[in-house]
Order: sequence, then structure tokens, then C-alpha cells
Amino acid sequence: MHVLGIDAGGTKTICLLADENGGIVSTGRGPGANLHTAGELAVEKVLHEAMEAAIGDRAITPSAICLGIAGVDREDEARTVRAIMRRIGYKSRVLVVNDALIGLVAGARDEAGIAINAGTGSIVYGRNASFEAARAGGWGHMIGDEGSGYWIGRESLAAVMRAFDGRGPETRLTAEILSHFNVEDESRLPRIVYDRAQPRAGVAALGPLVQRVIDQGDAVATRILERAADELVLAARSVATRLEMRGDAFTFHLAGGVFRVVPWLAQELPRRLMEVAVATLATDRALLLLGVPGTAKTWVSEHLAAAISGDSTLIVQGTAGTPEEAIRYGWNYARLLADGPSHAALVPGPVLSAMRRGAIARVEELTRIPADVQDTFITILSEKTLPIPELGDEVQAVKGFNVIATANDRDRGVNELSSALRRRFNTVVLPVPASIEEEVDIVSRRVTALGKALELPETPSSIAEIRRVVTVFRELRDGVTEDGRVKLKTPSGTLSTAEAISVMTSGIALAGHFGDGVVRAADVASGIRGAVVKDPVSDAVIWREYLETVIRERDDWKDFYRAARSAE
Repeated sequence: MHVLGIDAGGTKTICLLADENGGIVSTGRGPGANLHTAGELAVEKVLHEAMEAAIGDRAITPSAICLGIAGVDREDEARTVRAIMRRIGYKSRVLVVNDALIGLVAGARDEAGIAINAGTGSIVYGRNASFEAARAGGWGHMIGDEGSGYWIGRESLAAVMRAFDGRGPETRLTAEILSHFNVEDESRLPRIVYDRAQPRAGVAALGPLVQRVIDQGDAVATRILERAADELVLAARSVATRLEMRGDAFTFHLAGGVFRVVPWLAQELPRRLMEVAVATLATDRALLLLGVPGTAKTWVSEHLAAAISGDSTLIVQGTAGTPEEAIRYGWNYARLLADGPSHAALVPGPVLSAMRRGAIARVEELTRIPADVQDTFITILSEKTLPIPELGDEVQAVKGFNVIATANDRDRGVNELSSALRRRFNTVVLPVPASIEEEVDIVSRRVTALGKALELPETPSSIAEIRRVVTVFRELRDGVTEDGRVKLKTPSGTLSTAEAISVMTSGIALAGHFGDGVVRAADVASGIRGAVVKDPVSDAVIWREYLETVIRERDDWKDFYRAARSAE
């Protein structure tokens, strides 16, 4: 059995052919296929070609097809798309939804969540725990799409024209946009922009220029992106309000090409959504920080606890062997045997101590704790009370008490939170670094700090090797090379920023103690291989293919190729 999944947005269309296990067999690609802006015949052509490219010469008839397509919001529009599919040759088991829904399902699965989708257009789509759905935006470039690629491009063009008229401040956007459209002065821009041959995607493509200008400190470009962030957050809040999600456990998910080509926005939006995390701690809900390893969950938890209650040391470290006593309380057995249960014999745990003091308690790796032990938190978080039946007493939390927990995305399947416990948390997903530059900077600063703390020998700048480690991790993590030309198999490990830091710290120690003090490829190659090859069979094959098809072909990576082969 095979199925087709199609994501047809305003700029591009991707068609995936998958087998019965969800494994991707092949991919087909095409241009945008927005029903409103492209038209029915153009959409039919794009879908037909993308599906043909995905199926190829295989003798396969998909058992089902799901299309997430931009511009489809009503049943009559879905009927139009189903008619297109019948003309192509597929008559049954065709599900047609708005492309915003598939973005949400990809991130949230069956859980409650809100997807902020910003590509050529923009839309925010949410679903609560009762499977009620709501949307904001997505009304097209004429009356909506705030915060989208087109909106950012249009606002940038408007800022250039205002500066040209003397109605607005000068901006570096002028030179960039004139160069982009290959014209000499601003008066020629309207003719180009309003030309029917100029697609919306041409205006939406100005995003990278705005990013370039904001990196130079341009105030006008900064204000445009700040307004874009304002609009997207406002839409997300609107959806959350309409679905009555305040206090519920749900996650935000960023989707769409804008967050890739405008890294500023990808960094700013999570920061603003982090305000939700801070606000959570002022309510009766606890806070769950969710993310893959290396997304600074512990750092955020520690600093929030320290900033709010002046103490970040009231912490429970979650493991598979964490007992209930680590969360509730224990006993001084010498006193217990001598005097029986008493307040003097009771040994409070971090959570009980936080309740008595009105402070923040931290729980690291909540999903590693056995499910029956996790549920100890239900009474604590819902009633703000901890019973002590041995003493016929209970501890009522002092005002200010709350809990910040962290959980690893990859561990959710081990000890999933019960529905009753999940409702006691607001969940904030911490994203991986949006760009390679951001990740290189994080690794560099952290490696420097660790080197000083561990008193490692000082070495010359190792930024070149840091970039190399980060590049390898990002490419294998994303399943595609940095230039987008070669698709890669993804290994079983997380290849997180934290692991990159560990590899580089080890490399510096090797170079300092056993080398000449300069970090080279040989100092990090074995560490990278160790991070990649978790499964000695499947991961070893993936690593070898990556070395031979990608690394070997890079002229300036010959030293790394030799070192990596030697480390095998």
C-alpha cells in the first residue's frame, strides 16, 4: 500500500510518496498551486506533474491522497480540487484540506496546538484539546496575509517609495531593491511591481533583502519585521482566545518559508511566544519546556526560576528510577524508628520545600520519570496541596509556588504524560537554532565558557572547525545539504547543539593536551562519528554514504574526509 501527501502552497508544491509504514519512497516538486491566484487549470497542471514526478515509472496506484492546498477554505473549493483529481485519474479516497492544517498536524500530531504559517501568504491555524479548530488570517494578499513574505515585500517597497517622495526616512532597502529589480531609480519600480507578468512570488522574494538590511542596523527594515512579528503573534493570540485555550496545554509551531529566509523573524517569534511561558507562571498552570536536546531548556528553566524566586536549586532530576519520594518527601529512618512518624523525622523534597517557601520548583526530564510517579504532580498542581497521611497533615503551598518542567521531544514515547497531568501544564516548544550562524555562535560561546571552567589549555580560534561540526550536524539532521542539492538519510541520533558543544570541547582538549594546540579535523572527526553512529548498523551506513557522496566532493574538506575515514 502507498499513499500520496501533497503540500501545495503559494510558492512551491511538494508531493511525497510513502509506504504503509510512513517511510518516504520518493518526492515530486513543482511551483505554487494556490487555487485563488493560480486558477483551476494551472493548479491541475502543477498537481499532475508533481504526482507524476513522485510516482515515476513505478507501477503504483496510491490507496489514498491527502492534499493540503493554499486557498481552499470552503467545501465548494474542496469540491473543485476533488474534480481536478478526478480529471487527473484519482476518484476515491482523496482528502482536501487547507495547507495550514497539514502544518499543524506535522508539528502537533493529535495534540492541541497552534501553527503559525508564513510563506508567500500567511495563516494561523489552531486546534484545542476538544478538536475544535479556528483560524486567523489567510485572506489573501489584497486584504490579509499580514506577516507573510508578500506582506514584508510590499511593505519594503512602500517604504522605498515613501523615502523617494520625502514622506519617510531614508533606508538601505532602496539600494538593495533597485539592484534586485535591476533598475536605476525608484520611479521605475511601480511599473515592474504592477506588471501582470510579475508574480506575487516576485514581491515575496524580497525577504532575504530585508534580512540583509536589518543585519546592517537599518531602522526601517527593523520596524517592518517588528510589525510582521506583531501581526503573527496577534493572530496566534486570537486563535488561542477563540478556542478558549488559555490555561490548556498546547504548543506553537512555526511553518513556512519566511522563517527560513528571514532568520530574524524565526528568532523573534519564539522570543515573543516565550512571554507566554513567563505569563504562565503567574497563573495556576505549571510550565513545560519541550524540545530536542540542545535547545537550552535547562538554561531557560534555571534562569526563570532564579529570576522569579531567587533560587534555582530546588530541582528534581528525572530518571527511569526516580521514586515518588523524590517528588514528595522522605524520612530520616533513625528518627522514624526511634520516635515514629513526626515532623522532625520528615525530610522534605525540593517540591515540598518550594511549596513551603512560595518558590519555583524545577523538574528536569519529566518524561523520563515513570508514569505512575509523574502523576504525583496532579494533586500538587491542581490543589496546590501535598497530603502527608502518615502525620494526618497536609502542606498548603504558599503564594508564589509553581513548577517548571523540561522534557525531551525524543523521549515522549517512553513515558508519555497522562491527559490529567498534561492539562496542568502550559507547554512551550523551544526551537532549534534557526540559522547556521546562530548555531555556530552558540557553540563558540559555550565552548569558550566550558574551556575556561575546565581549565583547558588555551587554543587559537577554532571557529573553522566549529562551523564544520555544526554543518555536518545540521545537514544530517535536516536530511539535505546546506545548498539543498543533495538529499541525505537522517541517522537515529539527535545531533543537537549540545552534542556539537561536547564534540568541540573534546577536540580542544585533544589539541591542547596531545597536539600542538591548534584544533584540526583529526581532533573532532571521531567525536562527530560517535555522535552520528548510534546504531552500529544503519547509522554506520548513513555516515559512510555521507562521507563518500558529500564530504569527499568538497575541495576544502579533504583533511576532514581523511580524518573521518581514519576514525572508522
